[in-house]
Amino acid sequence: MSRVAFDWVDAFTDRAFGGNGCALFHDAGHLDDDTCMAIVRETSLVECTFVEPSERADFKVRYFLAAREIPFAGHPTLATAAALVDRGLVPGDRVAFETGAGIVPVDVVSRGAVPVCAMTQVAPVFDEALSRGLVAEVVGLAPEDIIGQPQVVSTGLPFCITVIDSA
Repeated sequence: MSRVAFDWVDAFTDRAFGGNGCALFHDAGHLDDDTCMAIVRETSLVECTFVEPSERADFKVRYFLAAREIPFAGHPTLATAAALVDRGLVPGDRVAFETGAGIVPVDVVSRGAVPVCAMTQVAPVFDEALSRGLVAEVVGLAPEDIIGQPQVVSTGLPFCITVIDSA
């Protein structure tokens, strides 16, 4: 395998080994899916990003879990932007990523010791409602603990969203 430059970033924190870890790999367009997934498994992180050139945005970012590619993920997007800023690859106050969910702009609010980045995710898509009983069974709660209508919602990666009783 060829050498690929990478950064290991802790998102949502200003200290090492805090926040959410993400490794991002630069100029990774030549890596196939199996190699990307093997890299994620090697890092023991939940997901990693692989950056390559884009004809639609400043960079194309691909997101991989250990077993598959996903269209988008939040903290890896911010970690990728921070690493690109740190390497001097973002000359202005905004960078745009081509993702599997669409174009995601990231604003660089501060360039102090730790870049502060804020993204605008793609508009949410509200999908099917799920039964309270099903969701309660899956997460190990009683159906009466589910006080909101469970619904699949996505800003790039679908999740079941609901409100539960915290009492």
